[in-house]
Amino acid sequence: MKVKEEDRANNEDDLIERLKAESKDAIDFFLKLGELMERGEVEVKLIVKRKKKP
Repeated sequence: MKVKEEDRANNEDDLIERLKAESKDAIDFFLKLGELMERGEVEVKLIVKRKKKP
């Protein structure tokens, strides 16, 4: 069964929202995300972009 890109994006959004709701603060959020990464349940890609000054 092929997973549609849109469905994958929705599942990722749902995961992020669930983690936000369960977390007390940003540190707790990233700790929970780290636990999921350690268990191999999620893969995290970090994109950092510097905003251009006007």
